[in-house]
Amino acid sequence: MKKRRTKIFILLIPFILIPVIAAAASVYDRFRYLMLPCPLYGLFHLYCPGCGGTRFVYALLSGDFLRALRCNALFMAALSAGILLWVENLFSLAGKNIKIIPRSRAFIITASGLAAAYVILRNIIPFLAPPV
Repeated sequence: MKKRRTKIFILLIPFILIPVIAAAASVYDRFRYLMLPCPLYGLFHLYCPGCGGTRFVYALLSGDFLRALRCNALFMAALSAGILLWVENLFSLAGKNIKIIPRSRAFIITASGLAAAYVILRNIIPFLAPPV
């Protein structure tokens, strides 16, 4: 029974998070100047994996998916994986054990390697850097 409650809670997460994030994005423009800059970028002029994350959320909630992807493609990949895991949970709650995302070691190593390559390449290739 406890496992079922956890699955139901996971199912409700988007219905809780989306309004909260949308409310935060609606006041983002007014308080943008209060945002702290990335310390890694401030000290070394290198983009960390999270650089562009706030602009990603703002662009995503504005419906500008291409700009969101441009701000931080790693966040778009993580969001896509989260949505797929949520769909898996939905199927599991309905009694069907369907795995959309592979759980193999090779997949995890490959995904981690691609994420690390993206973090490195966004500091070398200007197109991958988050827009200002």
